[in-house]
Amino acid sequence: MERLQNIYGPLYHASEREADRIKTAVYYLKDNKLISREDGTEVSDKAEEMRILRTDHFKAIKEEKDAEAKKAHEEIDAKVQAWKDKWYKELENE
Repeated sequence: MERLQNIYGPLYHASEREADRIKTAVYYLKDNKLISREDGTEVSDKAEEMRILRTDHFKAIKEEKDAEAKKAHEEIDAKVQAWKDKWYKELENE
């Protein structure tokens, strides 16, 4: 889980920073009349679309891995409990 968080966090933040940098560049270009308002809006919209796509993708992977980790945790807990139950019965029989 820790490893997953160490991967997910930086990817998420890098995606957010990329979208912010693109939007900042668009504002600069529009303010200095280097691109039209329409072109700027198109680029900003595309940057936001890509940010959402990346975020959704990262979240889907994280949720999938979280579910896998939870399942493994439950399986291990069940095996440990079965082992405990077995040994408690052995001790009771002595």
